[in-house]
Amino acid sequence: MQHLELPATDAEDDDVVKTICADPEWSDFRDDWLAAYASYRTSAGNPWSVVPGEFNDDVRLRMYNLYTSKRKSAALSAMRDMQLSSCPMCGSLTTGALDHHLPREEYEEFSILRVNLVPACTHCNSSAKGKTFKGDEPERFIHPYYDAWAGEPLWQVLIEPPYEAATFGAAPLPDLGEERTRLVKFHLENVLSKQFIRSMTTLWSTYPRSLMVGLKAYDGATVTGAITTDRDRAIVGLGCNSWNSAFFRGILANPDAMEHVRKKIEVLFEDKTEA
Repeated sequence: MQHLELPATDAEDDDVVKTICADPEWSDFRDDWLAAYASYRTSAGNPWSVVPGEFNDDVRLRMYNLYTSKRKSAALSAMRDMQLSSCPMCGSLTTGALDHHLPREEYEEFSILRVNLVPACTHCNSSAKGKTFKGDEPERFIHPYYDAWAGEPLWQVLIEPPYEAATFGAAPLPDLGEERTRLVKFHLENVLSKQFIRSMTTLWSTYPRSLMVGLKAYDGATVTGAITTDRDRAIVGLGCNSWNSAFFRGILANPDAMEHVRKKIEVLFEDKTEA
């Protein structure tokens, strides 16, 4: 989750529609299409308030297929190839795809609207959200362009015992406020899946050994300081809502998990000394 600058101005997105509608086959839909774009912007992409365009099934199919025909255009390729530190939707450490914030299966008229297209990992663009775009009101996905608060720390990894074979979840940070907590919870439940669990399992199992490098002691204060440093580095390098940043926040918020890491490091130190 990140906050991103808008990828296009209102006029630039509208000009794409106007160019398409210069073709007589599209001209009858120009005004309704532009009105739908205006509604998207006014509602900040919120599915609870955006007003869909009224188009027949044939026109909707043609609008849906526009993305397929234009996905390799210079404008969309530049968005797909943005150099981002982590996925703005889920926080994974890969990007390279474009995700429709409101799915084109439901909102075909926004299939090539750039403010509806988010640079994301291939996972977010395929299996994660599917056709989901809202839950119970006001639940919806965080919008990287319109929700400026997406640039603030929002969540942490939950590390559940037994710690030798820990399981992992995700939770909004405390004190986000009732509505924002509900939005973040919905977002997390619908963008994280098996790849997140696999990544956390690997990170958890290897972290004590990697953390030990450079440490000269394994007391609680030393280990806490080292994890805090790793969290801060992850925030700067990968983003405050990346998987790694949320992982380190999760350890720091869980005294039992902290002690497990410390004890693992203690054993590693003892083994090293004996060797």
